[in-house]
Amino acid sequence: MKFNKDSKIYVAGHNGMVGSAIIRKLKSLGFTNLITATKEELDLRRQADTEDFFDHHRPELVFLNAAKVGRSEERRVGKECRSRWSPYH
Repeated sequence: MKFNKDSKIYVAGHNGMVGSAIIRKLKSLGFTNLITATKEELDLRRQADTEDFFDHHRPELVFLNAAKVGRSEERRVGKECRSRWSPYH
Protein backbone atom coordinates (compact mmCIF):
# COMPACT_ATOMS: atom_id res chain seq x y z
CA MET A 1 0.00 0.00 0.00
CA LYS A 2 1.35 3.38 -0.97
CA PHE A 3 0.61 6.53 0.98
CA ASN A 4 0.38 10.06 -0.35
CA LYS A 5 2.26 12.90 1.32
CA ASP A 6 -1.11 14.19 2.59
CA SER A 7 -2.32 10.83 3.98
CA LYS A 8 -3.58 11.10 7.57
CA ILE A 9 -0.99 9.49 9.84
CA TYR A 10 -1.47 9.15 13.59
CA VAL A 11 1.69 8.79 15.67
CA ALA A 12 0.94 7.69 19.25
CA GLY A 13 3.75 8.44 21.66
CA HIS A 14 5.07 11.31 19.54
CA ASN A 15 6.87 12.87 22.52
CA GLY A 16 8.92 9.76 23.27
CA MET A 17 12.24 8.74 21.78
CA VAL A 18 10.85 6.44 19.08
CA GLY A 19 7.72 8.47 18.32
CA SER A 20 9.62 11.74 17.94
CA ALA A 21 12.08 10.04 15.58
CA ILE A 22 9.17 8.77 13.47
CA ILE A 23 7.67 12.28 13.35
CA ARG A 24 11.01 13.76 12.25
CA LYS A 25 11.45 11.09 9.55
CA LEU A 26 7.91 11.50 8.21
CA LYS A 27 8.34 15.28 8.06
CA SER A 28 11.69 14.89 6.29
CA LEU A 29 9.96 12.66 3.72
CA GLY A 30 7.39 15.36 3.11
CA PHE A 31 4.38 13.97 4.97
CA THR A 32 2.23 16.88 6.11
CA ASN A 33 -0.95 15.49 7.66
CA LEU A 34 0.44 14.11 10.91
CA ILE A 35 -1.95 13.61 13.81
CA THR A 36 -0.69 13.55 17.38
CA ALA A 37 -2.29 13.70 20.82
CA THR A 38 -0.69 14.06 24.22
CA LYS A 39 -1.59 11.59 26.96
CA GLU A 40 -3.70 14.36 28.50
CA GLU A 41 -5.62 14.76 25.24
CA LEU A 42 -6.08 11.02 24.66
CA ASP A 43 -5.69 8.17 27.13
CA LEU A 44 -5.27 5.11 24.92
CA ARG A 45 -6.21 2.90 27.87
CA ARG A 46 -9.78 4.24 27.66
CA GLN A 47 -11.41 2.34 24.82
CA ALA A 48 -14.39 4.66 24.32
CA ASP A 49 -12.15 7.74 24.13
CA THR A 50 -9.83 5.97 21.71
CA GLU A 51 -12.71 4.89 19.46
CA ASP A 52 -14.07 8.46 19.46
CA PHE A 53 -10.63 9.81 18.54
CA PHE A 54 -10.27 7.34 15.64
CA ASP A 55 -13.84 7.97 14.44
CA HIS A 56 -13.18 11.71 14.43
CA HIS A 57 -9.70 11.70 12.81
CA ARG A 58 -9.95 8.56 10.61
CA PRO A 59 -6.19 8.02 10.18
CA GLU A 60 -5.02 5.94 7.23
CA LEU A 61 -1.85 4.80 9.00
CA VAL A 62 -1.05 4.44 12.71
CA PHE A 63 2.31 4.21 14.46
CA LEU A 64 1.69 2.96 18.00
CA ASN A 65 4.70 3.85 20.14
CA ALA A 66 2.97 4.96 23.32
CA ALA A 67 4.20 3.42 26.56
CA LYS A 68 4.17 4.17 30.24
CA VAL A 69 7.74 4.19 31.45
CA GLY A 70 9.11 5.30 34.78
CA ARG A 71 12.73 5.34 35.80
CA SER A 72 12.09 3.89 39.27
CA GLU A 73 10.04 1.08 37.75
CA GLU A 74 12.79 0.35 35.21
CA ARG A 75 15.35 0.13 38.00
CA ARG A 76 13.13 -2.12 40.13
CA VAL A 77 12.42 -4.50 37.25
CA GLY A 78 16.08 -4.48 36.19
CA LYS A 79 17.18 -5.24 39.73
CA GLU A 80 14.71 -8.12 40.02
CA CYS A 81 15.89 -9.57 36.71
CA ARG A 82 19.54 -9.28 37.68
CA SER A 83 19.01 -10.89 41.08
CA ARG A 84 16.78 -13.64 39.71
CA TRP A 85 19.13 -14.60 36.89
CA SER A 86 22.44 -13.79 38.46
CA PRO A 87 24.94 -16.67 38.32
CA TYR A 88 26.46 -15.34 41.55
CA HIS A 89 23.69 -16.22 44.02
